[in-house]
Amino acid sequence: MKEELTGRVGCVKTHHVEGDVVQNFSLCVEEIINDGIPRLHTTWHNVTARNLEKVNKGDKVTVIGLTRSVPYIHSDGYTRELKEFIVNRLIKHKDEIQ
Repeated sequence: MKEELTGRVGCVKTHHVEGDVVQNFSLCVEEIINDGIPRLHTTWHNVTARNLEKVNKGDKVTVIGLTRSVPYIHSDGYTRELKEFIVNRLIKHKDEIQ
C-alpha cells in the first residue's frame, strides 16, 4: 500500500549506484496531536530516492512510496530492524512567506 509523507529534509547523502543517482535523506514530519492539550509531535523517517529531483537540507517535500523493513545485526549481537521509505514520486514545495 502506498504511503505519503510531507515534511522537511534533514541530512542528505547522494551517491551513484550502477549509473543511477541515489539520495538517502532524513525527513522530519510534524503533526499536532490533541489529547486534551494540543502539542507538536515530530517523527523522523529514513528515505531513499533513486533518479528523482535533487533535494537539499531544509526543502519541504512530499514523498510517495512504500515502507520496507531491513533486518540487521546490531553491535550488541541482537537483530534489529531498520525502517526505510522508498520513494516512487517526489514533489518539492515552494516555501510560503509568512
